[in-house]
Amino acid sequence: MLGAVIRYGNNTLVVELPTGTMDLQSKLSSIGIQIIPEDILLADEDSNPIRVKLYAGSPEEAHLLTLLTPERSLADANGSMIVLNHSAPEIQSHLRYGLIADRYSSLDGYLDEAKQLLQNKREPAKNEETKENPKLADALRLYEHNPNIRLVVSAAYDGETEVFTFPLSERDCSSACVQLDERGADAVFKIEACRYGRPWDEIFDTVLQKEGLHALNAFAAAFPYMEDLQTYEAVIEYAGVTDSKSLICLADHIDEFEFYPGCNDCEDVAQEWISQRDDPDDGREHQGLRPATDR
Repeated sequence: MLGAVIRYGNNTLVVELPTGTMDLQSKLSSIGIQIIPEDILLADEDSNPIRVKLYAGSPEEAHLLTLLTPERSLADANGSMIVLNHSAPEIQSHLRYGLIADRYSSLDGYLDEAKQLLQNKREPAKNEETKENPKLADALRLYEHNPNIRLVVSAAYDGETEVFTFPLSERDCSSACVQLDERGADAVFKIEACRYGRPWDEIFDTVLQKEGLHALNAFAAAFPYMEDLQTYEAVIEYAGVTDSKSLICLADHIDEFEFYPGCNDCEDVAQEWISQRDDPDDGREHQGLRPATDR
């Protein structure tokens, strides 16, 4: 949550963002502010009749604050937090990692990426290709309603297209490979939908194109058990691997890594480690941290 301290005359209002538009307007009215949030700038200067100061509650929100410059409005701050807190989990994870990694140079860049991620998530159901391919349309409908499906993959060959949803059982995966082999033609594979959005669709596609269906299926089966996509993404980047065996191995050992968002080098990690140690005067043994990524 972002904390917003709003001063108007002798009145002060403290609001947690995000909040509903009507609720925000009502709270502003309670201290005599009758203008809409879109017209309230994020400025904390004595010359402003309405002064706004924002406080971050997490590292990613601290990075978001750097994008909420004084010419931005209170509505911008509220909207950016709605996007961060109420989007689909995979979109939230991507945006939070992007903030920690300083990927956005402006609030517009952050919001544009959020819009693109949302569009990518909705796109499969609206793809014109589904009108010409009933199998793909059926698979995408199933994907929309079954959260256990991580990927939808099409295989085009000799003017025909087969569609598969992953992960498959080992039997179904072997059957799919045999089915394609019997056609006697090289299939062109394409990921039609990915539950996690970017960059995971690219990672899955790399495994698919280089290693085939069996490797993709094994990776897709291991992937859903990851609870912290932000840490997993950082670990993959740190390890610099793209093959399925390494990706699965990292997933199996993810608990052996600690992720320190915002740390860019060993000195930053050391400072973070020191800050998290137990108080030396409390009589307890210090708890060491496992090796962490340098992200």
